[in-house]
Amino acid sequence: MKIRKKTLDAIHSMLTEWHGMEEAGNSLVNFHPQPVGIDSLLDKIVARAVPPWERKLNEIKLSWAELAGNETARRCQVSHLNDGVLYIEVFHPAYRMALDTPKIKSMMLEKVQKLLGAANCRELKFIPVGRTAPGASLCRRTAPPSPKVQEKKEKYTPDLPL
Repeated sequence: MKIRKKTLDAIHSMLTEWHGMEEAGNSLVNFHPQPVGIDSLLDKIVARAVPPWERKLNEIKLSWAELAGNETARRCQVSHLNDGVLYIEVFHPAYRMALDTPKIKSMMLEKVQKLLGAANCRELKFIPVGRTAPGASLCRRTAPPSPKVQEKKEKYTPDLPL
């Protein structure tokens, strides 16, 4: 509960009259709200601003080395989640074929589903690097600017007479 400054001033004046100036300051501390850590405030803001599945996707990206193993994490990265399909970019085609085997794919899917949930992630797809979904900031909403036609300027050297 937040107390207004006017109310705090009234409480301070009453405490000063009752206890004296020195003791009033110490007693007034009890009326102020307890300090809150920045981490808990940020958690509340993120919980309101970012959907839960996106927070989980970020957790997967951050803990990708633990989920996939160090060697696999060096060769691939989590790209995006779309309609229950988690897309993973793989840097080499041969490694993509190795990851696409049913045994490895199902093992990785189980680990991912523990974090994301089975409803949010139904399938894994391994894609070549560079085939990611475009971000919202990269989508063009207006026509591209037309190239400016440069006027030809005659070149001259200042040493020579014109």
